[in-house]
Amino acid sequence: MCGPKPDLLPNKLDSRGRETARVNTLPLRYRVRTLSDVTVKSSTVEKQGSDAHVVYAVIVSQHDEQWTVHRRYRQFLNLHTKLTKLYGITLEFPERIYFNNRDPAVIQQREAALNSYIKGLLDIDRVKESPEFRTFVGAEIDLNSNYTQFSYAFRSGRQLND
Repeated sequence: MCGPKPDLLPNKLDSRGRETARVNTLPLRYRVRTLSDVTVKSSTVEKQGSDAHVVYAVIVSQHDEQWTVHRRYRQFLNLHTKLTKLYGITLEFPERIYFNNRDPAVIQQREAALNSYIKGLLDIDRVKESPEFRTFVGAEIDLNSNYTQFSYAFRSGRQLND
């Protein structure tokens, strides 16, 4: 019999309204892959004019890829606020320190606390797969976000495949 093939898989939509029935037929480079690991590895004090602030290097692994994104405490706090509002997370977040926040002991303590916080987020599936978290770690680019300041090509250690 001639004619178009019937649709073998019914159209299914995920919670964000995207079609999921054909996800397994997409080429690998278009699939959203699960993050393997996220670690706050180091920190540096950067100066911009008279302002000095601490920047944390976040190492992200996704299967055979690895890259680094740099985030300030303020960006971690914004992420925490969003995730608490959207998903009701109750993880402990390091308190804001207004004075002596560039002291090496304080930086080291906060780095460990932020690493613990990020590891806790990875244990929550709905948060780990959320666009807010994936944008924060550089796995997706949301053009309306404060987290992505550079294009895909400028993430440290990430190679583009044509």
